[in-house]
Amino acid sequence: MAAGRLDVAERLLGELDPDQLDSAERAVWLNNRACALLARGTDPQGALALSEQASLLRPDVPALMHTRGMALLGVGRVDDAIAVFDNMRIGGELAPRLEADRCRDLATAWERKGQAAYASDYRMRADAHGR
Repeated sequence: MAAGRLDVAERLLGELDPDQLDSAERAVWLNNRACALLARGTDPQGALALSEQASLLRPDVPALMHTRGMALLGVGRVDDAIAVFDNMRIGGELAPRLEADRCRDLATAWERKGQAAYASDYRMRADAHGR
């Protein structure tokens, strides 16, 4: 997934039996399936369902929260997405790449709400975190 090789990632994910995975592994599997759907832009509602299952298994993992926020944004639930993105930092600072992604997605969300100043601020924050 991280390398952008969706076909390979989806094939490998399809080879795994999620029922044979422990809860942490299953959360990652669900999250990666959701990311694939979001990357393809084909089924944001399906991505949301998968990401919500992953978040229920591991609500403490910011990267899973991020996927859920992106899926919420994908289905047009902008306010809910903003809340999820804001809550990602409850546990502390995020890794620079994840923080940049979070800020970029917050910029998109605020832009959709017609709040150009907030969007601009979050784009600058994303740039400051190296992305």
